[in-house]
Amino acid sequence: ELKVSFLKQLSMYILRADVQLTDLSDSHSRLGLCLEKSDILNQLPDNLAVLPLASTETEPSSRQSRYIIIFDNEQEGSVRETLTEQLVDTDSSVWQGLDIQAGVPWLTQETAEKFLPQMLNLDLMEALDYQKGCYPGQEIIARLHYRGELKRNLYLATCALKETPEKVTPVSGTSIVSSDKTVGTVIQAQTDVETTYLLAVINNDSIQDSLFLYNTDGPRLTVSPLINQSD
Repeated sequence: ELKVSFLKQLSMYILRADVQLTDLSDSHSRLGLCLEKSDILNQLPDNLAVLPLASTETEPSSRQSRYIIIFDNEQEGSVRETLTEQLVDTDSSVWQGLDIQAGVPWLTQETAEKFLPQMLNLDLMEALDYQKGCYPGQEIIARLHYRGELKRNLYLATCALKETPEKVTPVSGTSIVSSDKTVGTVIQAQTDVETTYLLAVINNDSIQDSLFLYNTDGPRLTVSPLINQSD
């Protein structure tokens, strides 16, 4: 839903470079892979784009690597045939759950342009470079890194589904409150059986307080450290 505005912002960085931005959504497809071993990647066509992502650790003894592959639509049949012989095909909700566990934020219209990169832990994911180039907002981001104190961060939180209004998963932009004061914002959420998992930007000085969704009568949250915060 942010594609148009994202392309517009990216165009700001082209400057004098001989670069063109083209939307290939109609001609190319993408798939997400979660693998214990990467051998299957060698069985795919050489001309695929393979993008490694943050690892996902759901249990202390289990660590899986994730990839996004991008390919021409004409290759979709052969690519899926190769993958389905060895992997289980699931829907996007599984991938979203892995993103939440790994602390990978996805923004929406409700949350776009409301947070600095460090608040989304992009620096901890090595998705932010303090030494490279010049870009709009660089001074603010660099000042926060070298001189400032970050007051908000991205956290993983959970609550019981039965406690949410009408057992509905909270949407992006939902408020997190403590003592009737808004102290955080839900970035994304997903429900697995009876537990709702969510990523939220929360005031660091409120993490030890009692936190609730919507209002102080709403579901109580349990906050846990993310993988990229505990490494």
